[in-house]
Amino acid sequence: MVHFFKCFRKPSIIDTIKTVYIEHEDIDESTRLMIDYLETKKNKHPVANMHYDTLTSQSAIKTPSMVLEHDCAYEWIVKYHSKTESKPSFSCFSWLYP
Repeated sequence: MVHFFKCFRKPSIIDTIKTVYIEHEDIDESTRLMIDYLETKKNKHPVANMHYDTLTSQSAIKTPSMVLEHDCAYEWIVKYHSKTESKPSFSCFSWLYP
């Protein structure tokens, strides 16, 4: 029997938002992801709270001003995440192969 062990890097919130927004061109889903992330940070950081309030108060994300707010919130998340959660997260698993 051979024992295999494999690890892979879990995508960060930045990776996930970038994939959804840029590669899949889904601003609504990327906004939802950002709102979910900002909700966890809004009581810890006033800028997160500001972006959270702005994104959740608008009904039409596709207006030019909301696209700008979306991009500003994304830029803030990138900066905040890189300063506070810079350690990459990994998942590992192992299995036996006969």
